[in-house]
Amino acid sequence: MLTGKQKRFLRSKAHHLDPIFQVGKGGVNENMIKQISDALEARELLKVSVLQNCEDDRDTVAQA
Repeated sequence: MLTGKQKRFLRSKAHHLDPIFQVGKGGVNENMIKQISDALEARELLKVSVLQNCEDDRDTVAQA
């Protein structure tokens, strides 16, 4: 698990990035998790946006 200081550091590094994935009405599914995992292998750091029409809470999506 990351500390607060580590989260802030990574958030500052990702600030300038454009979101690669968007979580919407369908929420998070196994296919999305696999694609995000593959993208993390290639990039190490990526940005995911949670749209307002997402049925899940933002914190719930972050833990998935």
